[in-house]
Amino acid sequence: METTPTRDLAHGMKVITENFLRAYLDASQQNDPTVFSETLTSDCRRYIGPPIFLATMGLPQDFSFTNTEYEDLSRQDMAIWTITSWRARNITVDVANRKSAATSEYVGSLSDGTSFSRNLAWFLDFNEDGSQITRIYQLNDTQEAKDFRLKVEALQAQDKA
Repeated sequence: METTPTRDLAHGMKVITENFLRAYLDASQQNDPTVFSETLTSDCRRYIGPPIFLATMGLPQDFSFTNTEYEDLSRQDMAIWTITSWRARNITVDVANRKSAATSEYVGSLSDGTSFSRNLAWFLDFNEDGSQITRIYQLNDTQEAKDFRLKVEALQAQDKA
């Protein structure tokens, strides 16, 4: 039987996971990419996968972002995309190992009026007290992510022209 502290920690980690996932909508609505980092430790690293996606995009297999790097990239991207809704599914919390996992869907539109839906799987590591995320692994659908990234970059290039 789970003890009350374990149940409380599991609930807290689930709430932080939900807040992290909802940050994409909140950051978009507030036009503020620092919202992405509100549930993260200052030294959190964000890894992207699967490896085939990184290879397809010409990125090294150990590619990752710091909070600041991700915020800077998102600041540029948020001029191109807007998230209008989101949904989290399959949130699972592993209290003993301070980890959670979830899938999410983000729906929105690009600056040219094109609608999009992004589906992601997330694997999150937490600090010892379970109050912040220390490591993120974002698993993309390779083709969906590649198409989205190339479309965003094309629209950014158009805006600069």
